[in-house]
Amino acid sequence: MTRGPNANTLLAVCILATLSVAGMIFAILSKKLPYIIIGVTLNCLPLVFSMLLFLAWAISEP
Repeated sequence: MTRGPNANTLLAVCILATLSVAGMIFAILSKKLPYIIIGVTLNCLPLVFSMLLFLAWAISEP
């Protein structure tokens, strides 16, 4: 991945979303209620952010 205007935005968004979903899966597999609540809540924030970035990327494509 590169920085600046030549950055592959779609790749960065896909990596962020994949890691967020993996974090939620691991939180659910922990089987301890506080870890599930905290893990799912904190991993939803980057997932929502990545979905908004993907939506903005899709709208801006000509």
